[in-house]
Amino acid sequence: MNRRWVVMIGVLLLLGGLTGSQVFAGNGQWMMRTRLINIDPDASGDGDLRGIDADSNFTVEADLTYFFAPHWAIEGLLANSSHEITIRDTDKAYGPGSSVFSLGSISMLMPTVVAQYHFLPDGKVRPYIGAGINYTSFSDQTGFLDMELSDLDSSFGIAGQAGVDFMLDDSMSLNVDIKYIQMDTDINSEGEKIGTLTIDPWVFGVGFGWHF
Repeated sequence: MNRRWVVMIGVLLLLGGLTGSQVFAGNGQWMMRTRLINIDPDASGDGDLRGIDADSNFTVEADLTYFFAPHWAIEGLLANSSHEITIRDTDKAYGPGSSVFSLGSISMLMPTVVAQYHFLPDGKVRPYIGAGINYTSFSDQTGFLDMELSDLDSSFGIAGQAGVDFMLDDSMSLNVDIKYIQMDTDINSEGEKIGTLTIDPWVFGVGFGWHF
């Protein structure tokens, strides 16, 4: 099993264990969420990567939030997704009649930490905004990316967030969330950089939160 999935499963099992142990009877300083998210890259490239693109994909995100003051919180979240990378072939370099050529796919593990401000922490509707840092590691290249581009650098970038929790009862909420993440990677072939792939995804999510 891919080690990134092992990490994600471990986090989900840990959070699930907290749920099962009924720690939600605490003082409300902690919140756990799981979301279904759509990662929609705003991709571009330079150098030999002009015309490159990355497709959108759905995956599951898990996060844990700690409130260190009534309005202020720190959220750590984790998601893993796979995306097909394509390039527009304006010179028909990939064969007669070709216009868009698949370079293969890559997997992205995206742990992110954000500081949040919650406008109405005691309300039935609780909007928030956040900003923080994302780290993304790339792996599991397939196709041309696996054969020719053996090294994709990890990425550090700024993450922005806005969302709202709709309280369903005292301990459970429905969550809607949107994030924008700065993300890019230098793509190298045989130790030489051939271009930078800028991904910069929008991340749209909906899920449930548990307050404890």
